Amino acid sequence: MATKTVSLVEEIQNIDYIPAYMTDDEGNVTVWNQNAQKLLKYSESEILGASENKLFFNPNEATKILGVRFTWRTDKEGKQLFVQETTVAVTDPQSPQHKYMKILDDYTSQLTLSEQCELWLEHHRDLDQAAIISTNTEPMQVAFLTEQMASLLGYEIHELLGQPVDKIVAPVIASKALGVSEEITANPSTPYKFNFFRKDGSILSVIVNGIKVQDKTGRAFFLGQVVPIMNATAEASDAFLAP
Repeated sequence: MATKTVSLVEEIQNIDYIPAYMTDDEGNVTVWNQNAQKLLKYSESEILGASENKLFFNPNEATKILGVRFTWRTDKEGKQLFVQETTVAVTDPQSPQHKYMKILDDYTSQLTLSEQCELWLEHHRDLDQAAIISTNTEPMQVAFLTEQMASLLGYEIHELLGQPVDKIVAPVIASKALGVSEEITANPSTPYKFNFFRKDGSILSVIVNGIKVQDKTGRAFFLGQVVPIMNATAEASDAFLAP
C-alpha cells in the first residue's frame, strides 16, 4: 500500500495548538492555520494574500529576520499581543511561493511589562540606543524607561521609576495624552509630537511612536519610542499635537 506524502502546507494547517502561517518573498500570507486565526482573529479568507505587516504593531518592522525573537503583534480587533516569533526559511518544490514559516507563542499574559520591554529590546538590536518610556494608564506613573530616555530628560532611571507622569509632563497634557492613546492604538504607525519637561526645567520636543500594551496582570500601559526633534521651538501649551 502506498504511503501518502503530507506536504509542508498540510503540516502547518494541521499542527496542534500552535499558531503558524507562511508568507511569500514579499511578505504576503500564503498559509494560515486555525490557531493563528484564534490568536489574531483573522479568518483565512480575510488574511490570505494580504501583507503580514498588518499583524505587527509597527507595520514597518522587518519581517524576514530568521530565528527567534520577541515582538508585539496586533490582532484584528486592535489588541496588542506580546509573542515569541520563530521565523524559518522554507523550500517547498511543490509550492515555491512559500518562502517563510512563522510560528507564534503568546506571552502576553505571562510577563510583566518590564520583562516584555527587556526581551523586546534584547531581540531588536536596532533599538539598543533608543529612548523608550512606558507609563501606567491608571494611575499615570512612569513604569519603565531606558537609560537613553532618562538621559534625554536629565535624570537617572531610579529618579523617575514609579513617579507621577506630571513630573515630566504638564498634568493637563498627560490627561490629553491618555485620551489620545486610544487613537494611537488604532493607528500605531502614526507619529505624534510631544513635549517633555527636563529636570532643569527646559522643554524637550520629540516625536513619539506609541502603542497601548498589557502585562500579565491585565494592567494597561502606554509604551512609546521617543525621537528628539532637533532645533524645536514648540511651546509647552503645544505639548501634545497630532502630526
